[in-house]
Amino acid sequence: MLPESDKKEVLDAFLQQQLLVYDPETQRETREIIAELIARKHQHFSHIKRLIMDFDVTQSGQRYDISVASTLLETE
Repeated sequence: MLPESDKKEVLDAFLQQQLLVYDPETQRETREIIAELIARKHQHFSHIKRLIMDFDVTQSGQRYDISVASTLLETE
């Protein structure tokens, strides 16, 4: 797992590369949505420590669905 200080840097680099083809408004909105998802994860699921291995976003009309594949949950 990355230290908290490195997570923002890695995410920013990833988003900068992935969002290059989109207009500035779409880039801003995408960053806002991701920030909200990260805040929600920290608020409700901070005890779960898994790595995201892959994800897929699909649009269905006005709705977006996110499917995520992660590492297995650690058991004690």
